[in-house]
Amino acid sequence: TWDLRYPRPKVAGFSFPISAIPGRTVPEPLGPFVTPGTYTVRLTVNGRRLTQPVRVRLDPRVRIPAAGLRARDSLQLLLYRAVNEAADAMAQVRDLRTRVRERMAGATGAPAESLAALDRQLAVFDPAGGRSGRGAGAPAAGRGGAPTSPTLPQLQAELMTLYGIIEDADFAPTTQVRSAARVRLTRV
Repeated sequence: TWDLRYPRPKVAGFSFPISAIPGRTVPEPLGPFVTPGTYTVRLTVNGRRLTQPVRVRLDPRVRIPAAGLRARDSLQLLLYRAVNEAADAMAQVRDLRTRVRERMAGATGAPAESLAALDRQLAVFDPAGGRSGRGAGAPAAGRGGAPTSPTLPQLQAELMTLYGIIEDADFAPTTQVRSAARVRLTRV
């Protein structure tokens, strides 16, 4: 069974829409839909390979020109990949912070100070270190206390907001959405 979607994005949590039916509704977000076109399904059983073309068509109720559909799908796929890259980066930062803290436990003097400095530098990317709650995603302060750039969890949340806007639209992305996506995608 193929639900015509990519795998779910790598986000910290999933939720149910308000229209959820207990036991019958899949939590969101879901992966992006595949673009209409022809795909090949391959099945291998006992060394025998079977292939079958499958044609995916656009819902006939959706009235979007082909160029608009391509623009929507390609931008959503870019955002999807960026969300997953941010999740991978957060996992790497959290893993590294765990290893640094383990080494800090047995270190003294200059090595302990160096490890503490490294942990502070890594905290800029993910201040909560995987924890959630109040203040968990506060951005690092720059000059004058102004936030510099978003943390990885904040960036991922911003990307998912844009992803959701595109997911819910049956038209090409607006200029504002494209512009906001361009800014966030340069940060990944």
